[in-house]
Amino acid sequence: MDEIPRRLSRAESQDLTRRRLIEAAREIIVRDGVGSASVRSIAAAAGYSQGAFYSNFPGKEHLLLAVMEDHLDALAKRFETVAQAVLSSPVTAGDKSVPGEIASFFRGLNPKGDWSTLAVELQLHANRSVEMSDQYAKRRDAFLARIGAAFAAIFQHLNVAPAICPNELAMGLVSTSVGFAIQFGGPITNEVRARFMTSIVEAILSTAPAAD
Repeated sequence: MDEIPRRLSRAESQDLTRRRLIEAAREIIVRDGVGSASVRSIAAAAGYSQGAFYSNFPGKEHLLLAVMEDHLDALAKRFETVAQAVLSSPVTAGDKSVPGEIASFFRGLNPKGDWSTLAVELQLHANRSVEMSDQYAKRRDAFLARIGAAFAAIFQHLNVAPAICPNELAMGLVSTSVGFAIQFGGPITNEVRARFMTSIVEAILSTAPAAD
């Protein structure tokens, strides 16, 4: 006998609506730019009315922040998992090679192939939006602090002290990854990105003195 599908609770239904609106907004932003991501187009793409949109978000700016926060939180969680994997691995004295977990992270950094475009679109919009700029900066700084803390733990585990502080390194690597993809001049493969980003971390580790 087929099971009768369980009816979603009100909270579950609202969460599903929010998720679909966020994903629809992301797809429109990547494909057509923030300017094309109107409340009407986002709601239609997600399969909802504009009333459903406003039941979940006060306005477009709030949804754009949710898109950004969703993306950055997922990325930070992935790197924090990488850091935990590195911390659980033994360290060979004098070995300054990039841990395999970090190389694998770079290889799978952009599974949808749209991270760089999304990041640039949201950053440019935030730069021009009085309403969004402060909130964008707070979320970005919180994200970089999480990545920086993960790098700090990795450096301590590897017993190295790079000249670049972890938060600045996080900012530099994110900016470099996005810029490299934008300037690459064509579709960038995961292997190309991973090779480039891994070489940067390798250079930082190879020149870092041992921690006191």
